[in-house]
Amino acid sequence: MTSAIYYVHDAGGMCNRLFPFAHLLALSQETRRPLFNPVFGHLAEYFVGTNPQYCGNLAQCGEQGRLLPRLSLPAWRIRFKISRHLARHRVAIRTEDELLDLEQMQTSGQLPAVQWISALYAIHNAAFQKHRDLIRSYFRPIPPIESAVKQHIAAARQNVDILVGVHIRHGDYATHSGGYTFFELD
Repeated sequence: MTSAIYYVHDAGGMCNRLFPFAHLLALSQETRRPLFNPVFGHLAEYFVGTNPQYCGNLAQCGEQGRLLPRLSLPAWRIRFKISRHLARHRVAIRTEDELLDLEQMQTSGQLPAVQWISALYAIHNAAFQKHRDLIRSYFRPIPPIESAVKQHIAAARQNVDILVGVHIRHGDYATHSGGYTFFELD
């Protein structure tokens, strides 16, 4: 039996959780290894692939033969701590500014031994590109959010030739890196 991958990097906002999760979802498809992401549960309600109301049984959400991640794992914190101390070769940890190149780990043969991953930048670009359609469908906003966004954009497009959208992060960026990338609206 193939060993599972457990993604347990418990920090950051939605984007910082989506990006590595998407790469690991693609890696899971490539390696046929089950994926667990117990730290994503509080965001699960927003996406078709993670919201049981829109997905039902997660195994039925994807196409035939797809492995879809599970978002719960009882006692994952203690399991992770035990593995960090007793089986370090099964754990890949990086600090907030370090890259965990999953593609390089796979090429070098290190990846099969790794079960626990805790890294903000855990990437596998080739798998990400190959499985982009699955990633898009899995992280598609649930219908009420998608509908509200479409209505908002349609209203904003009325009477304009060009519409430019700007994403302003006023929550976490007010203090991130000393507020270096934070700007007031006025």
